Amino acid sequence: MGEGYALTVRAMDLRGYPRKAQLALSRNGVELENMWLESENVYTYTIPGENGMPKLVTYLDAVFAGTMTDLIQLRYTWFISDDIIQIKVGDRSGVFRVTSVASDFIVLENDREIDLSPGSCINLIGNLGFVVADSEELRFYPSGGKKCDQSG
Repeated sequence: MGEGYALTVRAMDLRGYPRKAQLALSRNGVELENMWLESENVYTYTIPGENGMPKLVTYLDAVFAGTMTDLIQLRYTWFISDDIIQIKVGDRSGVFRVTSVASDFIVLENDREIDLSPGSCINLIGNLGFVVADSEELRFYPSGGKKCDQSG
């Protein structure tokens, strides 16, 4: 998940209803919590002493019994990083400037043109960018795996 955290399935109860999975949360190989969770239930991990602020939340949607392997389906999972960044109006990130900040959204605007030249790769923010097809027809797609050598 990041920052050394891992969520591992230790076991599954496929006979009962609702089905259950035993999940273990660890950090850097040290187990923090081990619990049984029934399907269609939420698991929340809160760091002790952090005033109830959740670190990890996930929803165990289903526990499946297969012919070759058994599996679980998690949904709506989110994890709060230890490396939190305070964002303020006027901050810059990549080609964007923060123009508005509220409790439920952030508005980023580019204040210079982004040139989608054929065959180019444009960094927007972090590792997110556009790769532009090398053709006369304008075609491009978002890319998140690598930084481009040039910036827009």
